Amino acid sequence: MLQTKYKSPILLLSFMLFISVLTVQGQRYNWKKLRYEVYFGGGLSNFMGDVGTPLNQGLKTYLWINPQAIRPVGQIGGKMAFSDRTKLRANLAVGLLANKDRYGGYPERGLEFRSPIIELSGIYEYFIIKEQKKKTSYRWLNLPRRFKNALIPTYVFAGLSGIYFNPQAYTLGEWHNLHPLHTEGQGLPGQKKHYSRFSLAVPIGIGVKFKVSQYRSISIEAGWRVALTDYIDDVSVGPLVTVNEMRDNFGDMAAILYYRRHGSSTEPTTHNTKGVIRGGKWIDQYQFVMVNYSAILKTNRKGGPKLKFY
Repeated sequence: MLQTKYKSPILLLSFMLFISVLTVQGQRYNWKKLRYEVYFGGGLSNFMGDVGTPLNQGLKTYLWINPQAIRPVGQIGGKMAFSDRTKLRANLAVGLLANKDRYGGYPERGLEFRSPIIELSGIYEYFIIKEQKKKTSYRWLNLPRRFKNALIPTYVFAGLSGIYFNPQAYTLGEWHNLHPLHTEGQGLPGQKKHYSRFSLAVPIGIGVKFKVSQYRSISIEAGWRVALTDYIDDVSVGPLVTVNEMRDNFGDMAAILYYRRHGSSTEPTTHNTKGVIRGGKWIDQYQFVMVNYSAILKTNRKGGPKLKFY
C-alpha cells in the first residue's frame, strides 16, 4: 500500500526535476550550437598619414581627425566560435580614404588625395564579457533589478589584413590616378623602386554586442589599422626631385600633380628644391567605426554550418 500511495508523487517529482534540468540547460549560451555567424555593416573611416597632418604638438602628434575627410565604409563577413569567449572571423571591407592639406597644419603645401580601400582580413576575437543567450535588457525602474542583464558583451580583436589602395588627386576637372604618374618621385634614375598598391595592415580594436533577439545581434566596433606601407596617400619621406625631372620622365600631368605649392595654377613650376623632404616619418594609419547586423546559421548533425538561419 505504501508503494502504491507514494508512487504517483515520486513520479511527479521526478518528472518536474527532469523538466527543471532541461530548463536550466536551455538557458545556457550553447556556443557549439550557435557557432556560425554571418554579418554585414557600415560605418565611417578616418585617415592618418602625410596628407592633412596637423602641426606636431601634444596628442595630435599621434592621433587626429579631420572631420571634412571622413568617408563611408562597408563590410561583410562570417565568424566561427571556438569557445564561449573566442571566435575567428573572415572580413571583407570596402570603403574610401581621403584627406587634404588644407584640413591640417600645412595648407600651403596644397596636397590632397582620395583612395578606395579594399581590405580582406583574418581576425581573432576575444570576449572580455561573454555573450548571453537572452537579449540584453535593462530595468531602469524596479530598482532591486535595475542592473539585471546589464552587462554588455564586449570583445577585443586583432588580426592581419591584405589591402589594395589607389591614390588619386584632382585637377583640370577630374581625378587622376597618381601611381602611374610616379608623383612620389619613385622610379626615376637613382631613386628607389616604385611602390606597390598592394600591402598589409594590422587591425586592432574593441566592440560591444547587443542581442535584439535570440539569434540576431547588433554590434558597434572601433578598429585601428596600422598599414605596412607609407604610400596610401602617395606621399612618404622620400626627397623631392625637380618638377622638370618629373615632366621630362613622366609628362606634364605628373609635374602638375607632383608639386602643388603653386596654388590653383595648373602649370608646373620649378620653385621646389631638390632634396627637400616631402612627407613625414610615420607609416599610414586609418580607423573604421562600424555598426554590424549579424545572424546565426543553423548547424548540421556533424556540427558544420547550414545555409539556413534560425
